[in-house]
Parts: sequence; C-alpha cells; structure tokens
Amino acid sequence: MSKKQIIPFPLPEYLATYFGNKLNTKTHLLTNGSLVKPFHVDMSSSFGRFVCTKLSKANKPTVLEKGMTFFIEVSLTAGSNFAEVVEGRYALMEFTDQAINEITLRFKAAFERELLAYVAGAESQHEDTLKSFPSKRKTAETSRVRTKAIKRFCHNNHVLYSDKNLEAWKKRCQRYKTKHKDLIYNAL
Repeated sequence: MSKKQIIPFPLPEYLATYFGNKLNTKTHLLTNGSLVKPFHVDMSSSFGRFVCTKLSKANKPTVLEKGMTFFIEVSLTAGSNFAEVVEGRYALMEFTDQAINEITLRFKAAFERELLAYVAGAESQHEDTLKSFPSKRKTAETSRVRTKAIKRFCHNNHVLYSDKNLEAWKKRCQRYKTKHKDLIYNAL
C-alpha cells in the first residue's frame, strides 16, 4: 500500500509546464495507467503546510479532467501532528474550489517573481550595452527586448504559452518597471 496520495490539481497549462519541469520527483503510475511526476508537499516547508491545510475530505477519488497535467502528492500521515490537516490514512483528500484558487495564486506569484527578475535582468543588460557603446544605434526598443526575454524565459523553462499570456506578461513587466516594488513584497 502506498504511503502517499496523489491528487490531481487543475493548474493553468503554463504553470503546470513550468513547475512540472522544475520537479525532481520520481515518476508514479496512476490507476488509469498514466505516468506523472507529482509535486510533493512537505509539512516542513511553509508552502507545504499551506497546501496541506487546504485539503478537505472527499467522498470519492478526484476525477481526472481532460488536459489535467499537474498533480500534488501528500503523505498519508501529513496531518498526524496538525489538527487542521486532513489525514489521508482515514479519508480520501481533495481541494475545494476556493483552495484551488488560493494555491494557484501562490504558484502564479512564484512564477511571476522568476519571470519579472529574468526580464528585468535582460532589460538591464540591454541598457548597459547601450551605455557602453554610445555610438551604437538603439537596435531594439524596450518592448522588443522584453518580448524576447519573455520568450527566452519560456523556452529555457519549457513553458507553454499563448499570445494572450505573452501580452499579459509584457504588460505585467511594464507595470513592474514603472511601479517598481521589491520582489520580496510579492513573495510575502
């Protein structure tokens, strides 16, 4: 008998591909024959505790929806020392819609921090290049540098994205640049 429960989690595709490619967990075989690399939550981390407190009891196993690409793995004994956590030894576990929204916001914030830092670095490097070579004509405007940086970030991290995502991220990067807040505030 497995000592862990794997719960399907409906992350947007770009987040599922980003975090899925960052995982170093072992591949597991689901009852339907699918191989998955679940995101293991650990009660020793603040994010793991946050996720585990969002679990609720389920009457039946969570149904896999078409296109579901992300899974969260929870130890069956995760809640043994915490009254607010459902213990998987005694019940099936699932996430409510509200819990899914709250956890997804945390995943989005982590992704956004990484993306904003990467794009800010690319823009800074471009500005430094222009300062170092004042005679060199400006070959690309900031928007093109930003777009290239976002696409490079997605390529390097195997993130699937759409034109809609790309436009939203470009606007978010512009807002970040004009209303610069330290990235640490977004993490808290």
